Amino acid sequence: MKSVTRQSDDVPISKAVAAVFGLLGVLGLMFSAHTFWGVPLIARAYAPEADTGELEEILWLARAVYSETKVRKEQELVAWVIRNRVASSKYPNTYQEVVLQPKQFSGLNSSDRHYSLNTTLDFDDAAVGWESAIAVANDVYFADDSVRPIASGVTHFYSPIAVRRTPLWAQGETPSHTVPDPISGSLRFAFYSNIK
Repeated sequence: MKSVTRQSDDVPISKAVAAVFGLLGVLGLMFSAHTFWGVPLIARAYAPEADTGELEEILWLARAVYSETKVRKEQELVAWVIRNRVASSKYPNTYQEVVLQPKQFSGLNSSDRHYSLNTTLDFDDAAVGWESAIAVANDVYFADDSVRPIASGVTHFYSPIAVRRTPLWAQGETPSHTVPDPISGSLRFAFYSNIK
């Protein structure tokens, strides 16, 4: 494998990087294979402009999105519903508080069989759909309102293929947006606005 070099001298960049990290170790700064100054390195790859508080919010948004679906387009819609709730005066104003409200996001309810995994996933974990959940959470967290795929009043959804019966709050209501299964045509997700 060819080593990339800087133009100013012929020292391979890999040696320069190793020297910097070695210096950090000598100075006793907080550095490990996974963190720098206590912030996960992989988190910086996804959200380089985020501060520590924002990273925590993005992580909780990603956990909720991941717990609901592993399909990226569906993850985007779920993330916007959560963002809509955070922006609404009817709900708490942090992502963590919104997604941990009792009986709101099934995968984050303590009775869910995947609860432990869903509530402890971290930036450097590997699971099918997790990487896209982190990317979606970051994108939606920092997105301009002009790119929203659903109206700001859409604060509820459910997956008809994942539940035994229609939730009481959805009975008699017309969804404002639906996501059909591309193969069977059956309804995968239904999104609702103006639910009391």
